[in-house]
Amino acid sequence: MGAEETGARPGGRRPRAVMIVMNHITGDSRVQKIAASMAKAGWDVYLLGRSATGLRETSTIGGAKVIWVPAPMNFARYRKELTRRGVLGRIGFRHAGDERADRVYTRFVRRDTQAELYWIRDELRAEGLFAGRRPGPLRRTRLRVRARYLRGVEFAIRARHAGKRWATRLHERFRREPPPLWARLRGFAFRTFWRGGGWRRTQPQFIDWDWAFSQEIDQLQPDIIHAHDITTIGLAARAARRVSAVTRRPCKVIYDAHELITGVQTYTPEMRAAYTGLEAEYIHRVDRVLTVSPTLARILKDTYRLRELPAVVTNCPPLANSQASGPGMPNLRRTVGLPDDVPVLVYSGWVNHDRGIHTMVEALQYLPGVHAVVVANIRNHRLEAVEAVAERCGVTDRFHVAPYVRTDQVVPYLSSATIGMIPLLRVPNHELSLITKYYEYMHARLPIVVSDVKTMSEFTRATGNGEVFTAGDPRSLAEAVKKVLADRDRYTAVYDRPGFLEEHCWERQEKVLVELYSELTGLRPEPLPPTRPAPAGRKRYDKPSLVIGPRDVGGQAEEWCRSVERFLPEARAEVITLEPVDHEAPEAGEEPGPAPRRQRIQPRTWREPEWAAEQRQHIGETYSHVLFEGLHAITGESTDNALEQDLLAFRLEGLHTGIVLHPEDAIDPRLHRELHADSPFADAGAPTARAQLDRYLKLRGFLSTFSGPVFVTTPDLLDHVPDARWLPLSIDPQRWRSGRELFTADRPVVVYPATTNPLEDRAEVETVLRQLDAEGRIEYRPLLDTLPAEELAEQLASADIVLDEFRTGSYSLLAVKAMAAGRVVVGHVGETTRARLLHRLPIVEATRSCLLDALVALADDLPRARSAAAAGPAFVARHHDGSAAAQVLAEFLTQQASAEG
Repeated sequence: MGAEETGARPGGRRPRAVMIVMNHITGDSRVQKIAASMAKAGWDVYLLGRSATGLRETSTIGGAKVIWVPAPMNFARYRKELTRRGVLGRIGFRHAGDERADRVYTRFVRRDTQAELYWIRDELRAEGLFAGRRPGPLRRTRLRVRARYLRGVEFAIRARHAGKRWATRLHERFRREPPPLWARLRGFAFRTFWRGGGWRRTQPQFIDWDWAFSQEIDQLQPDIIHAHDITTIGLAARAARRVSAVTRRPCKVIYDAHELITGVQTYTPEMRAAYTGLEAEYIHRVDRVLTVSPTLARILKDTYRLRELPAVVTNCPPLANSQASGPGMPNLRRTVGLPDDVPVLVYSGWVNHDRGIHTMVEALQYLPGVHAVVVANIRNHRLEAVEAVAERCGVTDRFHVAPYVRTDQVVPYLSSATIGMIPLLRVPNHELSLITKYYEYMHARLPIVVSDVKTMSEFTRATGNGEVFTAGDPRSLAEAVKKVLADRDRYTAVYDRPGFLEEHCWERQEKVLVELYSELTGLRPEPLPPTRPAPAGRKRYDKPSLVIGPRDVGGQAEEWCRSVERFLPEARAEVITLEPVDHEAPEAGEEPGPAPRRQRIQPRTWREPEWAAEQRQHIGETYSHVLFEGLHAITGESTDNALEQDLLAFRLEGLHTGIVLHPEDAIDPRLHRELHADSPFADAGAPTARAQLDRYLKLRGFLSTFSGPVFVTTPDLLDHVPDARWLPLSIDPQRWRSGRELFTADRPVVVYPATTNPLEDRAEVETVLRQLDAEGRIEYRPLLDTLPAEELAEQLASADIVLDEFRTGSYSLLAVKAMAAGRVVVGHVGETTRARLLHRLPIVEATRSCLLDALVALADDLPRARSAAAAGPAFVARHHDGSAAAQVLAEFLTQQASAEG
């Protein structure tokens, strides 16, 4: 076949497509799917998006190369910050630095004038430096005139500064929130009299983006440029013309219109004039227009009098996603902790007022026993506003927030819900198409309850896969939900019709894309053969090798590594930790003696994508097992999805991956409230409880898709993560052993850590201790538990009783060290935790409310106290000397490759 047929380009490279989008790519499923599909069709695809880190970063998505382009806002910053427009702008300061300099000068003039006036007064009165030298009449007149002049100059300078400052503030406020009439007049003026609706003047960020992205496009010299959304149309058209001139072959442009510009409610009149002007200026300079729905295609054709109707590619899920199943797939109900028999309404997607989520929440008042779940990617003020609605309506216990999952996991994730909800309010863009979530609900085989927005309500009534309600009316929504719940199978039967889901799947949209690219360019490359990831376990290691990181909480990662090398001689281990910038010495409390290999990474390096890639390669070539601490990537934080990239890369390299969770990662505050009367999460609306719930829900979402082993560091966490294994905290007992006898002084010495868990409330405990100290019953000594190991061991050895935690329901690393030292440990440990331990936990039970009685009882019953202390070293030897941790990790290190799933 000739070059024209096969698509071969000079140098033998495949036809090249460059796709541009002005977001960060990670949350844009349409952009990702188009890039992956065209790469599968044989095109050499480069997907360019804006960098969120300010660094040039690269990755791949389904065979497409991804480049995150740094785009500093140089021109935009100049236009918006350094140049002032209008009367107020020209009166005011040019920029913040100008105002600071003028303020310094004004204050200097005031001080200088005051000094001059003091000297003039002294001369007139013949005082101070001028004592005995009284001026003559002419001199006195000149001094008085000069004093008035100086006061006038000072007043003028201060007034000028105040006036310019007032003008600057008013100008900034006017620019930020212009009066509605003025905004409409400006929009009309730009739309009517300025070329392109004035976008070159009002949207300077386009000029910065053009500079940053053009350099990448010019180097790539593509055969076709796919411009996603309005923000890239001009950039793409100009770049294609340059590439065509340089290569002397046509570079085609596709404009992918994601929405109707005039229907975006958040645009100001000025932005709407600029964006519509930009679209009108360039839509006839692209080779083909693509959009998301037939309705929008007709509007674009009529508005701009296009020669042909834009092609339509809807954002449907791949059919393979709806057929995915297995233990590794996420489950929405498990994520939020709801049983299978509870009706669940799910809304998945962006959260703002126009989405009508508050209508769904208000409707829960009329739907007893029904729960609602919002799947959101971030907690912000909009989500908090919805939670406030739930609290006002008294349905907080039936309203849940769940995290996002990967694009290919959305359909199985949603499928465990009962009804898919689309409660959109009536705004222009909502009327035009079936949104992405509609297709995802269909592939998840959910009946759909949708507001009466035009296109979706018509489709729902025609297909019979759901009910329609009046937008913004919670009672109407509740009635629609009741109808669906009464006969759910009738609404889902449509999904069993032959060919129904196949008609609305991504595979069908792929064909449109491939034909469109070939029609425009005349190129039809050979599709790439399907590739499979390298099988897990393809690497072979003579000895198991483990790396743990990146937090090393309490030095435990290093202790576990030391235990592995001590009790498993055939294994080796390394710790990777993120360190403070000025960290040079070992951290406080670190054990002396032989230590495992350790990488200390500085924060600047931690954010470098180049280092992340090198580290990923190093780990893949060096180790057989990786243990992540919490939901933290071990190769840094150069991207938002660094952990996912680590897991994928290591799994493809044949490494085994696991995760170890600390209390701050794994506590479910809802369960904690039930188990412990004095829980720090007793107030569900408190910031601490809400933040912890967010962390826990994020964890559950992650675990629903994670197939490796999960470990927890304290036994109480097994209540919160039932499928986990306990990986005990570990110390070297010899390091903490004390030869000092207990209760040899007149009063028992009681220590309480001054830097204990932030969830603990020290005030109430300290009040009890100071009271007993004042009464002569005990000697109270605050304990700084971040002391170096030697000093901390001395402090514990000098004590008789060590107080631990009273609100978390568990015991800490300090308690383990105190038990090893043979001290009496007092704290609150939950009943389920005590019952779970095979050996009796020698921690004297006490809560904050009964601490006074517990300490008095110990002081009065020294034999009982000595018995509890004597049991401590034996308990530590059974669970916390490293041997138990090594046994748990040995099972992880000897697992077969198939264990990763």
